[in-house]
Order: sequence, then C-alpha cells, then structure tokens
Amino acid sequence: MKKSSSEKRIDMQINLLTILLILLVLGLGIHKLDINSITGMATTANSMTYVSLTGYFAINASTNLTTDGIYFYVNQLPDNNRSASANYEYPNSTLNGTHLFLSVETDSNVNVKFCLKANDSLRYSTNAINLTNYFWNYNSINNGTLPSISGAVNITDNYAPADTLVPGASEYYRFWLTVPGAQPPGTYTNQLNFKGVQTGDNC
Repeated sequence: MKKSSSEKRIDMQINLLTILLILLVLGLGIHKLDINSITGMATTANSMTYVSLTGYFAINASTNLTTDGIYFYVNQLPDNNRSASANYEYPNSTLNGTHLFLSVETDSNVNVKFCLKANDSLRYSTNAINLTNYFWNYNSINNGTLPSISGAVNITDNYAPADTLVPGASEYYRFWLTVPGAQPPGTYTNQLNFKGVQTGDNC
C-alpha cells in the first residue's frame, strides 16, 4: 500500500528523531569516555631541598687575660725575659700552668684560629719599650713547661696567627719582656688585641 504524503513526512520525522537519539547516545558515551580517560598531565612532582649553614663560633677568655691584664714586675735593670706574673699562676693547680688563655665555646660549629697583635709599643709619657722586646708563645698544652720561652716570637702591630682549635678546646699563652738598663722608671702600657677567625680565613 502506498503511503500518503503526510505519512511519509511522519516517517521522515521519526527517522530524524531516531538519528538524533542515536547521536545523542553516542555523544553521551564519548563524554563519559572523556571523563574517565587519562588527560596526559603529570601525576607526580619532584622538588630539591637546599640548606645553607653559616659558620658560627664564640670564644671565651680567662679573667687574667681580659680583665686583670698582663703584668710585669721589674725591680732591677736590665731585666731580660721577665715573665708575666700570670705565666705560672694556674689556680688550684700544682702544674704551675699559665692562667692566660682563650677557649672556643662548645656550641661553635667551625674550627677557630686565634690571632694576636699589639696596638703600639709599651709607652709611659714620652718613653717607650719597643715591641722587639716583647715576646709571646702559645700551646694547647698547659703545664710548667708549655708554652715555653723556647720558640717565643716578637709581638708586632700586625695580627699573627696562633693554633687552630676545635670547639671546646683552649689555647694557652705566656708572655716575656726584656727591659733595657737605661729605661726610665714608670708604668708602661699598651693594648694587646686578640681575635678569632674561622679556619681558612686570614687574621
């Protein structure tokens, strides 16, 4: 039986609706596939960690070295290699060690080198005792022998290095002074400057 024109239009509309429905279903399927698929973006990340530590140290000085000062008692001239009064005054000890020392605090995280200089000759009024007459020595051992006058060197007005110490260690000092026979009487003074620097640095 032949279909009328109106029936043909209805069939075409049904077919178009069917095609649209199929496309819609396919579209939904594709959309669902996109949601569950891997996008291709990275799923992990890496990061480097960097830590920069600064060298830190602290030093401690004996009372005789910083507060009391270094004394030489000279009663007659000339006086060669007069020992500083604290050279053999280690308290409560039979070792006769020096009480002139510097220490590196235990919470330091680097090794430390100590350095020493004088600001000037020893002076009183217009008179002076030259630094060529002023000697020092140092050692990590402290007893009646060490530090020794043997190997002592002149103090100068430029920093000179001593030993390198680890945290918690101490360095001990002795000082000697030669006073010429014609030296005028008086109380002669100067200033000794100590400083610590991190091992590898210059004084």
